[in-house]
This record gives sequence, structure tokens and C-alpha cells, in this order.
Amino acid sequence: MKCLGRTKVSNFRKRCTRETSFLLCWQHAWQPLAAIVAIVLFFAALAEFTGFSLRDFFKKSPLVPDITCTMEYPIKAEDDKVFRNKHNPEIVISNNGPVKALSVSGNVISFRYNSAKDEIVSKMSQGMKSFTHSFSKEELKPFDELRHPTMGLTDNNIIGVYIVNVAYHIHPDMELIDFEKKFFIENKEIKDEIQFSNDERYAHILQKINEFKGFPNDGLVVKLVAAAEHVWMLEPENWYGARRGEDGKVTVIGLPKDQGSSKKDGYPFLKLSPHPFKATGFYIEANIVDDHVEAKTAFAVTNTGDAAALITNDGFEIIKKIEPGQTKYYTKNITVSRKEGNQEPLENMIRFIDEAEKAVDLQFNINYRPDNDREKFMKVTGHYSIGKHKAIEIKK
Repeated sequence: MKCLGRTKVSNFRKRCTRETSFLLCWQHAWQPLAAIVAIVLFFAALAEFTGFSLRDFFKKSPLVPDITCTMEYPIKAEDDKVFRNKHNPEIVISNNGPVKALSVSGNVISFRYNSAKDEIVSKMSQGMKSFTHSFSKEELKPFDELRHPTMGLTDNNIIGVYIVNVAYHIHPDMELIDFEKKFFIENKEIKDEIQFSNDERYAHILQKINEFKGFPNDGLVVKLVAAAEHVWMLEPENWYGARRGEDGKVTVIGLPKDQGSSKKDGYPFLKLSPHPFKATGFYIEANIVDDHVEAKTAFAVTNTGDAAALITNDGFEIIKKIEPGQTKYYTKNITVSRKEGNQEPLENMIRFIDEAEKAVDLQFNINYRPDNDREKFMKVTGHYSIGKHKAIEIKK
């Protein structure tokens, strides 16, 4: 047997030690990897038979729209000048995120706080015809924005408070997300809630808003309906709602109730009928006044009930009294204006009123109090299609 030298034996041992250590390390490293591979193979086999997917173990993508709400005065350009128009601010809904938002809508309610009187003097809610929200957009793509003009509140001693509720949905499950933002305007300077919260009046004004019951001592509660950009129709919600007397006391009377389709014993009952003007025999007359047309039509109001009716516009001041069996006449004035951008001659409107069989669709109320029960506030409603030569009642 051949004998190995001492040096060769030593090198052989070192080499064996390194190789053994490498094999042991490789075996230890392979064990968790082999376990992972085995798990993957197990789930792959499970998916083959059951349709199970590893994606079910993980949450859906966290990518959502980054929707923000701000308020600013719009930039206008006139006569080569660029400036901020500080009359009516705009609410800006922006999508700063990587995915689009669906069915984006906003609702705006504003309050006028009078710092001299220390009270809320009016409330305005904005809306769209047939919808509860103020503005909307089917989708808001990434880096897109939705702008909504609103009415400026800039009178002396007035702080305008705007409460904006924003709602939007996320694809594909149409998950609803909503949030609220508050903005404050004083002396045409806009501040968000964080900025205005440093003002010592902040908490007090919010308390006044929370205590506000909807019947200000002065002014009206109105709904603003957009008619065009920066143009609104004001629809009073409490036109007959409240009034402050000379003693400072606020009287809440509510809205007038319909008298119904048949008369009740002991009460007035008014019947309306269109009445032609004696001078012309026409049911409607129209004239051009400045930049619009003013039309008028007349009605006979007959009290067929058992008590006198006290006619009133606001629920307080009595302007006419109609006794049982008596007929009095009421003239309704109508203002007809052209839409923005319409330069059609006003003479064409006059011609249309003169020639159309049904020129005007008119609905109105006549409000009254029974003379024998003045706590009640009643109304009769007229709804007619009116032309120059005839007027036809529109049934409910």
C-alpha cells in the first residue's frame, strides 16, 4: 500500500471539509425552496380540479382615484387682460390619482353669517332640475377636473360658509366613497376649513349653523337652480315660512294648504276662470319693455263658499277680500326673456304670442285666509294654456 505524505493528507482533509460544508449548506438552502415549490405545485394541482386561484389570497389592487375638492375664483380674460373674477367662486373637483372615478356628484349648501347681528341670515341649497345634487359628471379621468360655479356671498359683515359634499364610485364594483369640505369667504378671500379653523370665530359660526332651524329672522331659505353659467333661478323654500314682527318675534306660518276639489261647510271656496280683457277681448296682451317682453292675462276669482276669503301674497298682509257669492278679478303678469346669446328680435316673440293657439303654459297660486278662521292658510291653484283668443284649463 502506497503511503501518502503528510502534506497531501492535510490538503485532502481540507478539501473534503470544504466540499462537505458546501453540500450541507446546499441541502439546508434547498429545504425551504423545496417546500415553496411543493406548495406551488399543490395549489396548481388544486386549481386544476377546483378552479381555485392564488389571487384569491391577495387583496384587490389598492389603486383608487385621488379626489380632492377646492374652491377658487375663476380666471377671466377681457380686453387683453387676465384677472381673477371675484364675484362668484368655483368649486373644483380634481382627480389626482391613477384611475378614473365614476358617477361623480356634488351637493352645495351655503349660509350667510352676519357678524354684526351674530346670526345666520340666509341659507341656500343648490340643485339641478329633477336631481338632488348640484352638479355631476359621468366619469372623472386621471388629472381631469369638474368645475361648478356657485353664488358669491360678499356683503358687508357677511361670512359665506359653503358646505360641499362630494360622492363618487370606483370601478368595477361601483364602491361609493364620499366626503365633506367646508369653505369660508370673507371680504372676497377664500379659506378652507384648516385655514379658517385658526380664526376665533370658527367654532362659534359652526355652532350657529348647527342651531339654525331653517327660518332666518331676515331673508329667505332658497334653492338655487342653475340656468346658465353663473346664472341661477331662485326658488324660495320658505317664501311664506316666517316673518319677524315689530317686536322682534319670529312667526312661523308654514306653506299654504290646497283648498281641495270640493268646498267645506263654513269655509270659503274659490273658483278660477280665465277672463278676457274688456278693451280688446283678448286673453293675453304683450308689450316690449327694454330687453324683454311683458305679458299679462286676467282671471275671475269667485267665492262659492260660506265665508269670506282674505287674499294675501305673503300670509300676513291682506290685499283683497272676497265675500261669499262675490267675484273679483286678478291680473297675472308674465316676463318673457330671451336665452343668453339669443339675438332674435323681440318682435318675433310678440308675433308668436299673437298667432299661437297656446302661447303660454301658466301655473300660479292665489293664497287666502278664511275670514272666520284666520289661523288657516289656504290656496287655490290655476294651471292653464293661454292663447290670444282662448284659454284652456290643464287638468291634474
